[in-house]
Amino acid sequence: MENNDLQFNHLGLRTLFLLVLKRIPFSFLSIFIIALIIFSSQFIPINYASLVNIILLILLVITILIIIFVFFIGWLEYLHYKISINEERIKISRGLISEEERGVPFRRIKEVTLKRSFFDQLFGVSKLVLEVSGGDDINTSTDETEIILPLLPKPIALQIQDNILKKAEVEKMDIREDDGK
Repeated sequence: MENNDLQFNHLGLRTLFLLVLKRIPFSFLSIFIIALIIFSSQFIPINYASLVNIILLILLVITILIIIFVFFIGWLEYLHYKISINEERIKISRGLISEEERGVPFRRIKEVTLKRSFFDQLFGVSKLVLEVSGGDDINTSTDETEIILPLLPKPIALQIQDNILKKAEVEKMDIREDDGK
């Protein structure tokens, strides 16, 4: 790897938090059920109280285990989400079980868009969308493809966008100069 490569290996605590948060809805359901049981326990006859307590304890342990598992999976995804930019291309690596690594030459990038939903703005993150033209590959089914880089902190997303636009523009100028010779 060259010294002038730009590396984004760890994208910040917000990204980690949101990767965990997007997997946690089942835990909220469990917590809601536990709260409902606790609230309704005052209406349960005394002879069933020990059974209700055992059920609550089991649900609580299962919920804690789910939260730990979800945090672990989100953390692993966070560790495997990497972006690097060198002189010729942007390389994106992500995934857990099936890891995807994709390199895109700057000459194929047509557009770089920064998108921020209300939710993204609340958490200070952005989604970077790269519109890539199809290459010379026969297996390419469409002429254009979108590569989406989700949950990037806004400063990092702006830095990546700026770098890609600079590098893509330089390469476009080089191609034009070569065509004229």
